Amino acid sequence: MSKPMIVLGRKIPQSVVNACVARMSKTFYAANIEQVAWELGISVTDGVSMRLADRLIQREKKAGRIRRVGGKWEPVRG
Repeated sequence: MSKPMIVLGRKIPQSVVNACVARMSKTFYAANIEQVAWELGISVTDGVSMRLADRLIQREKKAGRIRRVGGKWEPVRG
């Protein structure tokens, strides 16, 4: 079982993390990931959704699953 993600003191449900990562399967901006989190009930006003997006992007980039192209992020194929 994986450790729950805590962002700015708030526990993020795995379903939200999964939905955000799923959105990374096509070209995106960080704001697109923040929007997915917001739609699933993660607060925008206190910065939690923005920080969540940032941490997931960092994690996926480090794992080699996404890369920066121009001003956008895209999945790494193959």
